[in-house]
Amino acid sequence: MADRWETEQKRPRVELPKCSSCHRERTLNDAYDYNPLQVVTGQPLGWYSGDDGEVCPECMTKMLRG
Repeated sequence: MADRWETEQKRPRVELPKCSSCHRERTLNDAYDYNPLQVVTGQPLGWYSGDDGEVCPECMTKMLRG
């Protein structure tokens, strides 16, 4: 139904960024971007966005811990 409404309103459908590891979509609750200082200070990690894709905080934590 949402696709039909967007087509009728002639508005483009917005693609949300997805994690390249687990394919979870980024939401409005995922407001923070990744910053290396988060690792050093022990703060929760944010989303990594780069030329090689997006990575959610959970997958970034797994990768950093090995």
